[in-house]
Order: sequence, then structure tokens, then C-alpha cells
Amino acid sequence: MARLFPLLSALFAAAVLAASAGAQEAQLCEEAQYRAEQRAGEVTIQAAGAVRTSGYKVYFSELPIAVFPPEFALHCDRPSSFVLMVITPFEAEIAFKAGEPVEQVTVHDARGKHQVPVTQVE
Repeated sequence: MARLFPLLSALFAAAVLAASAGAQEAQLCEEAQYRAEQRAGEVTIQAAGAVRTSGYKVYFSELPIAVFPPEFALHCDRPSSFVLMVITPFEAEIAFKAGEPVEQVTVHDARGKHQVPVTQVE
């Protein structure tokens, strides 16, 4: 066990440094499939995809531009701690109020701008 302690200490220190260096700004997701539906005055946008490791925080944010319908970005924030090296599926959702029918919504990710058709649900 005494021989393993220096090796384990070095590995732990490297992991701590990597985790502290991992605190980064929000990043846009690389790839996702999008769908949107409007029901009872509310439009819901959903994204599904996969990220390279566990621990990612995946979420939508509304872009700060004055348009209707609003435009959104899909973020995939990298983990800042230990992770499993496995492809991990994700789902994210956001909604906004809309009194009139909406034909499409715009979502931005790392691949660019996507026009997502909105399905009208009764």
C-alpha cells in the first residue's frame, strides 16, 4: 500500500487540477434532435441527443433579442468533476406562452441555426 500512495496522490492531484481547469463558460451543444409543439397557448421545445461523458449540464436559454417567437440556444456545459467515460443521452425542454399559432421556432447550437417546425396539438 505504501508504494501505491504516491501514485494515488499524483492521480488525485491531476484530477483536482483538471476539475478546476474545467470551470468554463457555457458551450453550445454539438448535436441534438429538436421537436416543438403548441398546446393550450404554450409552445414547448424539446431536444434530445448524447454527450461524450457523464456529468454534462444540458439546458436551453432564451437569446436576448426582441423577436417573437423567441429564439433559444442549447447549451452543454462540461462537467467540472470526475466523470464516467461513457456516451450519455440527454433531454432538455423549455416552454413559452403564445396566444397565436406559431409555425416554427429557432434554436441555435454549435452547428448553427435550426428552424424547428411547431406541431399544433389540440
